[in-house]
Amino acid sequence: MKLEIRSRTAHYFFVLFPLFLLVACGHWGWEDVESDHEPTLNVLAVIILGGEEESFVIVSQTLELEGSDYRFEGFDTTYYGPDSLLDISVKEIYRYAYIVEDAEVYMTDGVDTSWFFFKPSYPDAFEYRTIYRDTLRTFRPKPGTDYYLSISTPDGRTVRGSVTTPPLPHIYDEQVPDTVYNRRTFTIPFNEMDESLHLRLKTASLRDWRCGSERVSTILDNTDTTWTSRVINCADVYGWPEEDDPDSIFIQLLAVEENYYQYFVKHSSDADYTNFLLGGEGNSGATSGIEGGFGLFGAMASDAIDRVYVP
Repeated sequence: MKLEIRSRTAHYFFVLFPLFLLVACGHWGWEDVESDHEPTLNVLAVIILGGEEESFVIVSQTLELEGSDYRFEGFDTTYYGPDSLLDISVKEIYRYAYIVEDAEVYMTDGVDTSWFFFKPSYPDAFEYRTIYRDTLRTFRPKPGTDYYLSISTPDGRTVRGSVTTPPLPHIYDEQVPDTVYNRRTFTIPFNEMDESLHLRLKTASLRDWRCGSERVSTILDNTDTTWTSRVINCADVYGWPEEDDPDSIFIQLLAVEENYYQYFVKHSSDADYTNFLLGGEGNSGATSGIEGGFGLFGAMASDAIDRVYVP
């Protein structure tokens, strides 16, 4: 019994002693912080060549330390009809304060200029992002071309950027087998690219998730013109049941220029800075390819093929 009493006493001591230290230090360890930080534009602008994806610009802003993360937008009124117990429902609409919907955005190569307009995505504030797109379908980016980005807001903030688009990579489709088999290596041949570019190769199953099919590889030597790998079978690694149904595998070769590489790839393992407003692969750098704000103006080019995958 004495041993049990001592054990409980020790337990209470270790629980209450840290609490005593917090109270004794005063203010619970918190400190009032003041800052004269002005809202700064956050930009993620990517020119995409090849494939079906469109070039886009995302414009957000940092916020002051004081104030709400949301702003009131108005009311949403729903009429249910005279036979309903609740004829009218009125809901307040709020948006994240960091979104920017009224910016003027365009890209130009010095000859042709294309305007990007805000295109609403989701009405829910938690899914809402200010994505600007080429809604007029006039932007047709060319490889190996200098492009300039301009963003301005009614309150006078501006962001400028520049990037040189990479040439289009090419997978030699006719040299890739029609079917990729599990437990067998396969080789993807492609054209040699400029040394200033950075090459990445991605694979993924298209219909059902296949263990090992989602791969991202960085090709370190640009003089390489082949990539060899195989789909990892989970039955071999984890002892899972064998898969019988064939599937399709998507193989994509990406060429990214220096701005994109510096922002997303080179700093992907850094833990010093994370731009949570823009997102991306791992952590990202503060600025690459733009002036006047945070973010990225980059470009990528791709070529892709589909193949049958047989377990």
